[in-house]
Amino acid sequence: MVDPLAKKKLFVALQAAIFSEVAKQAGVDFPGGALEISPPNPLIIDDLETLHDRGLLRWDAAVKFSSLCELIEKHPIKLCIYYKRKPVGYATGCFNSETNTVEIFWLEKRSDCDPDFDHKFFPLVLDAFSAYAMSLSLHDIFPGRIAVLSPIEACIAHYANSGMAYTEDYHRGCAAMILYRSV
Repeated sequence: MVDPLAKKKLFVALQAAIFSEVAKQAGVDFPGGALEISPPNPLIIDDLETLHDRGLLRWDAAVKFSSLCELIEKHPIKLCIYYKRKPVGYATGCFNSETNTVEIFWLEKRSDCDPDFDHKFFPLVLDAFSAYAMSLSLHDIFPGRIAVLSPIEACIAHYANSGMAYTEDYHRGCAAMILYRSV
């Protein structure tokens, strides 16, 4: 049997590699090529806490990363996006084996983010989660869809422009925006 801690470290390393490649591919669309996407680490969490303390993020990312991901989920997925060496935002989710879905249950960008990110933050998050979902096939995991859980009403049209469809009862009464993948 595989040690759960070793498996978790393996998936975090896989996320780091996948997210870095997504940033590299997407970086051509951003001036200066200064785009970074990675799982959080203590220094990144400090940066996000500073943004929260300054009122530039509504929610405490450290709480979202720890309580929602570590205590509840067996296969958490977490990322932070930096542009021009400044934190832009974060997203957290998981692979839900019960629904065979990669879920995004929290994402937030800073309120004063660079104008280059006006409508690019969510597509980057979606690309990173999608690439990670595809990479899970290396571990005999084949997610059939990606879901943004409990979408904010003001964002539904934006998510729909990314190819997602709204469903009121995705799982256990939770609404979601769904992107179906071909595996």
